[in-house]
Amino acid sequence: MKNKLPDYIFVAIQLLLFVLFLREPLLMHKVEPAALRILGVFLMVIGIAYITIALIQLNSKLSMLPTPVKSATLITTGIFKYVRHPIYSGIFLLTLGYSIVQKDLEKFIISVLILILFEIKSNYEEKKLTEKFPEYIKYKTVSSKFFPFHLVNFNK
Repeated sequence: MKNKLPDYIFVAIQLLLFVLFLREPLLMHKVEPAALRILGVFLMVIGIAYITIALIQLNSKLSMLPTPVKSATLITTGIFKYVRHPIYSGIFLLTLGYSIVQKDLEKFIISVLILILFEIKSNYEEKKLTEKFPEYIKYKTVSSKFFPFHLVNFNK
């Protein structure tokens, strides 16, 4: 059995960030103006859609660990045709949108930390995927990492 310690470290950090994100702020503020609230809700809906579609496509091949499961197959259709890590994207968009709706700077910072963690975790995961699926190298050239457009340098 290969060393899975890095896998568990990534998951532990991810869970810690989720716990920090979910704790209630000392003061809840309503977002003003309404445009920010609409933006936040929009990001949350897109995030939920990304996560839901990816979960349906992954089905039983889902794992919290970055190392692919033994029975994994490389999925390059559906949402995965455009985005290699739609669950990571969805979680980021959901947390970012929620931080905007709640007007919570601490949650916003945690959302950014989640994105940074997902960048590091996905780089590790992509090494593992390339080992299992040599065709992953070509797949990376025709899809984006997190978003189907190049909003952030993290994409390629």
